[in-house]
Amino acid sequence: MQVKQPQQLSFEAFREQATIHRLNNHGRRASVYFGEKDLGFVDAIGERGLRQAHKREVNNALYFTFKFVSSDRPKPALPSAEALVEYPDLLTRFPAAASIIGFYVERDCLGTLNGRFCFPDDEEQKTLKFIMDAYGYLVERNERISLLELADRITDCYDVTEPRNRVVIETLRSSAGLSKYVSH
Repeated sequence: MQVKQPQQLSFEAFREQATIHRLNNHGRRASVYFGEKDLGFVDAIGERGLRQAHKREVNNALYFTFKFVSSDRPKPALPSAEALVEYPDLLTRFPAAASIIGFYVERDCLGTLNGRFCFPDDEEQKTLKFIMDAYGYLVERNERISLLELADRITDCYDVTEPRNRVVIETLRSSAGLSKYVSH
């Protein structure tokens, strides 16, 4: 059985396996360990310190996967959807990560447009249908993009002060990180 890395666990599961050690005469408050692995220093003790270490592990996995590309350093395992949804601000920093939690738009090799979104109410589901009909052409064949990437493409092509476009962009950006799924 393969042991999961910190970024692959929900915070609750991480908290059960991690330990925090108070530091004395040091600039930071504590150090966090996950098994034998030292995850580094944190600024708080208790749950806040553990949360800081967990978020840092999720952030670093995203950074070394999507931003810092190096052939010298192996890519870490991607965060799980359970870990990522706990830190929605990281979806803004790493838009490509939205596909990890399953929110995306894709066009297959036949040109069929599909999307996996999170729109919990009827009004947002109507907006989803409009998005797919009106802006789906922005997704090329054999391409999958996150909702944040689609919002950026719409922003690049359309006037965002126009109310319909503004609502579409706000809906796409606010949908990342929610937990109910509606597929189209």
